[in-house]
Amino acid sequence: MEKKTIYANNVEISMQLYDIVMDFSIMNPDKSLEGGAKVFMSPEHAKVFAKILLDHIKSYEEAFGKIPEAPTEGKIRELQEKGVFIGAKIE
Repeated sequence: MEKKTIYANNVEISMQLYDIVMDFSIMNPDKSLEGGAKVFMSPEHAKVFAKILLDHIKSYEEAFGKIPEAPTEGKIRELQEKGVFIGAKIE
């Protein structure tokens, strides 16, 4: 089986009785979505995945430094008023 490699900067998560569904895609500056992959996991696998992901993020931050939090809407507006393009649009 050949694996597909994708880049995603957007994920939508939903759930069903037996599955957690993660729909990965690319969100363009105009908020349109393209490409991606949909991943289904059992709730048990999703819980283990979440723990493993948090462990890897902790290791990453120990090696490379703290990952900054996402800016607030107020900070985004402030940067937009200064003319800094950050790819976010507040409506």
